[in-house]
Amino acid sequence: MNKLVVLKYKKIIVFLIFSLLFLAKPAFAASSNTAIFTVGSTKYTNSNFLNLTSSLEITTQNVPSFTYPESAKITNRDYQWQYNNITYKWHLEIPNDLLDWDREVYDLIDKFYHSNGHTQHNILSSVPNSLKEIILSTTLISNSNHTPFINEQNNSLYVKRLADSLSEQANFNNYDYFHTAEFAQSFVGGAIPYMKSDLPKLPVQTLVDNGDCTDKSILLATILKNMGYNVALLFFPNEDNQDGHLAVGIEFSDPQIPTNRDLIYYLHDGVKYYFTETTEPGWKIGEDSDEALDEGFVYPVN
Repeated sequence: MNKLVVLKYKKIIVFLIFSLLFLAKPAFAASSNTAIFTVGSTKYTNSNFLNLTSSLEITTQNVPSFTYPESAKITNRDYQWQYNNITYKWHLEIPNDLLDWDREVYDLIDKFYHSNGHTQHNILSSVPNSLKEIILSTTLISNSNHTPFINEQNNSLYVKRLADSLSEQANFNNYDYFHTAEFAQSFVGGAIPYMKSDLPKLPVQTLVDNGDCTDKSILLATILKNMGYNVALLFFPNEDNQDGHLAVGIEFSDPQIPTNRDLIYYLHDGVKYYFTETTEPGWKIGEDSDEALDEGFVYPVN
């Protein structure tokens, strides 16, 4: 390539650069030094345009963690989810002895289901009343009233630490009473993957082994109870009155709920329990779900 051709291409490149700079240069108001940007049919000043774009950015925050002594045997888990245009990250240390106990309870329930009446009687006779209530809550006669899973003491003590960390983070972000609960919902719905389970799991096992609507609802209800909320389990049976769908109900007074969207709730003994889905990311409290029916069973926890 000769020098004239090279020079010609250089001139073209310089011309294109200056053209792009000229096109990108904002127009200025005749009587002001403030830049005016047009987005669609709306005009923004340089200051409120920056506010607009910054409000659309997704920032990252770390939820407060807690640690155990180095001698403790633990399982480490890292979670990530989004709420209110913020990506949250959370590192948890889960005691192996508690996780192993939860899994043993799961195996015991599975054994109970696959045993004859004599073996089932022996199992119920050999366990403490609290564990007996957990086992019996999985039978058909309980109609999916799994509140004993939420009230199990060992798991509740650990989940209390989770609840305290989530409350601390919500307070840092200036979330009110309603949106603090929705923040907890976003963790269970967004950070815990959905996985179908044959039997219900205790909360700590769900943190590690994941779970379905039943497991995740038990986990969320346990967290919210330890955050001081009045909660219930909401059960919507199938036509054969078996299986069905489980969700969480959260009590709010009228002044505590937002007024910019419609919310569905279920009334039980004069208390409004607002429907709260846990299966997938992105659900809001009171948001209608295909699984929410006109009639269901309300099982208060507190």
